[in-house]
Amino acid sequence: MISFNAPEKPYKGYIFDCDGTLADSMPLHLRAWNAGLVAAQAPFHLDGKNFMSVAGMALRETVEHWNETHTLQIDPDVVIEAKNAYFEQHRHAIGPIEPVVDFARACHAAGAAVSVASGGTTDDVLFTLRNIGLGELFEVVVTADDVENAKPAPDLFLLAAKKMGVAPSDCLVLEDSLLGIEGAEKAGMESILIPHPF
Repeated sequence: MISFNAPEKPYKGYIFDCDGTLADSMPLHLRAWNAGLVAAQAPFHLDGKNFMSVAGMALRETVEHWNETHTLQIDPDVVIEAKNAYFEQHRHAIGPIEPVVDFARACHAAGAAVSVASGGTTDDVLFTLRNIGLGELFEVVVTADDVENAKPAPDLFLLAAKKMGVAPSDCLVLEDSLLGIEGAEKAGMESILIPHPF
């Protein structure tokens, strides 16, 4: 069970990560990544800790990171194709992280600007938001498809703030990954780390 303590301080804008923050999808993503690694005959398997160390990175950047740090030549296309196929096959079972979803709804109801900034693909993020009942809540959704540099770069968060019309200093980022928290800090935003069972 993921716990969440809502901040007492009000903000003009709230930027939510999707996977692992609004949606309880990280266990599925872990299984999907391992399916991709098996398909590419990679010489390693991800556990929860190693998986969370790259959570938030764009897909291709993640594989390139592994190749660089482990001196490997894993084919990113093979990994990503198998990973995406596995995820798409099972993604209908993704549910919400209720305390964070409730907080997002409360922020929206109070008139604050709310957005999603995710390192996932637009298709996956929009599907997941619809699947957990948030398809209509967020007018602003930015993904790795919208920026040149994914997390831990600040690009996603700065774009979300710009589209919301809120200054970065008036935004709060809610994230489950340390790379996301790092990106929020680089963007000049305050942040909350959502603790994950991993």
